Amino acid sequence: MAIGAQQWRFDCDEPNNTNARGTLNAPLTGQGWRMCASGLAGAQWGKAELMVTVSEGSGVPGEGFVVRVDPITSDCALKVSTADPSRSFEVMAQAFVGSELGWVAAWRTDAKAFFHTVDGGRTWTELALPADVAYVAELQFVDERNGWMLGFAGRGFQYGCDQAAPADLPRCRDILLRTRDGGRTWTSLRVMALAPAGSPGLKEIQLVDAMTGWLLERDGPAPCEIGKPCFNLLSTTDGGNQWRTVLARTAMTDLRFVDRTHGWSLIPSEGGVDVMATADGGTTWSRQIAGEEILGLSVPNVDVAVALARAGGYCTASLCNKYGLFRVAGGELATVHETANSGWWTAPGCGGFLGEHFFVASQRGWIGLQRGVGGLSGSNAAGLIATADGGATWSCVDGLPSEDVSLVWFADASHGWVTTRSDFAGPGRGGARIWRTDDGGRTWKVALA
Repeated sequence: MAIGAQQWRFDCDEPNNTNARGTLNAPLTGQGWRMCASGLAGAQWGKAELMVTVSEGSGVPGEGFVVRVDPITSDCALKVSTADPSRSFEVMAQAFVGSELGWVAAWRTDAKAFFHTVDGGRTWTELALPADVAYVAELQFVDERNGWMLGFAGRGFQYGCDQAAPADLPRCRDILLRTRDGGRTWTSLRVMALAPAGSPGLKEIQLVDAMTGWLLERDGPAPCEIGKPCFNLLSTTDGGNQWRTVLARTAMTDLRFVDRTHGWSLIPSEGGVDVMATADGGTTWSRQIAGEEILGLSVPNVDVAVALARAGGYCTASLCNKYGLFRVAGGELATVHETANSGWWTAPGCGGFLGEHFFVASQRGWIGLQRGVGGLSGSNAAGLIATADGGATWSCVDGLPSEDVSLVWFADASHGWVTTRSDFAGPGRGGARIWRTDDGGRTWKVALA
């Protein structure tokens, strides 16, 4: 029944009237509409120049629900926007220093590319990647000149890493490279062949200045099973020319060093994943958090580390509703949210799996959200959430599209970057975009796509 020029009332009986979002989401998304907002009693979808608003019924017999069509708002248009699928832009690795400097290694239209900005993403210079690097796994810079890259070198398209190949063809290998001119030229520092089945040889490059750093290197040619102690922790004091073993045969991952002596890492344990800390450059480590399924670490300074955990037994491919948040400050462990608790991260307008978290200070942090196999819905709207009280409460950051947030990095409370990725099954298949904010997340602009 029409109740206005652009507004109609429908009666589809209960429970369809009081769950109009669920009733209409599948047919609308099937026609290319994308949800841009979802509240307690309504939702909005956008496509091209139009926006559909659905107001659910209250349950009164015969009341039905209301559908309205309006010109799309700028906020909805941003949330339903997707990356240009013809560009096939994929981010391999990225690094940022301060509020203005950034480097991005990416695939764009079936070719690798390397970008550099000195003005916060307003303009970019395209640089050359080393010719034998087929994929960039890690990238780190400490200032405008000094940077390191962990790259993968294959055998070309004709031979796979485990296939028989001519004797003069090098094996697939990991390469550690360094630049002293901001990424214009690179020098190889260390090479290690991949083990059978693609087991990496080098990983977790960490530098805190132009000279001091750490690296995990596989102990020998045999494959390394996940969680097994088969990597050596190496350190350098000359920028990577020479390395020495500071800890042999360890299973640690997620290295996070903040100065020449203080660092953090994760290590598998019988009860889950433990958080470890060192105060002597990596020779000895002490357990800070034990028995949690730790997803990642964020270390804003020498005194504070924030760990995000989950209870994986409560997760499916489309929903995960039990996460934990822990903070170690000055050597004291504080449980911000128990892993057994549900929904502490939920905020109106945002939802989904918790992804990468980043704290720029002990109280100020962000967590990226992802949609999972279920895709865009009222529960998995993706986006970004923020806290200003150490993680006790969270709010939704507006101005980003409803896409998976795969990386979050802030230089300070105002200047930050996030990387979003469009739906694998959507019109922007495989598309990534890097966004920039200069006002703490109130507004965002696409910096690179």
